[in-house]
Amino acid sequence: MLNNGQIDKAATEFQKAVELEPRLWQSHFSLGILWEQQGRMDDAVKQYERTLELQPQHILAANNLAWLYAETGSNLEKAWNLAEMAREQYPENPNILDTLGWIYFKTGSYQRALKLFEESIQLSPNTPTLYYHLGRAQEQNRDLVGARISLEKALELNNEFAEADSARIILAALEETPEETEKD
Repeated sequence: MLNNGQIDKAATEFQKAVELEPRLWQSHFSLGILWEQQGRMDDAVKQYERTLELQPQHILAANNLAWLYAETGSNLEKAWNLAEMAREQYPENPNILDTLGWIYFKTGSYQRALKLFEESIQLSPNTPTLYYHLGRAQEQNRDLVGARISLEKALELNNEFAEADSARIILAALEETPEETEKD
């Protein structure tokens, strides 16, 4: 993993490469990854979009762009199309399944999201974010026991993963909620 100084330096180099050779999709994609790591999501989106203009079937750019669209709640239809395109080529990639599940989650299709999160966990059982997403979908489906189990599993795997604070907040709220397993 690169530290912030290394990321800044690499981003500067890839930005120079993009300026020198704007049709080189690899530089756009790499710059998108670096800017995403820096939290420059709008810039990352532009680079992933440019990557896909130059290389329309680039699965990683499609998945990353779909994820960013889903995170912001913008372009959810386009996000779904990109994630589906990626899934068609790599149907057993847990990251792609997670992205598609998160898009369904964001659109309120919690049952579909559940199935995709469960499938992604089968393929990558030690990824805390997948359990976090499953827990969120279970919570929305009123499977509060399942949500507790999934969120606790996420924290057991890594109590400092990106959504760990959110998982703890949700768990605390679930502790105040009576046991319920009713589903829609």
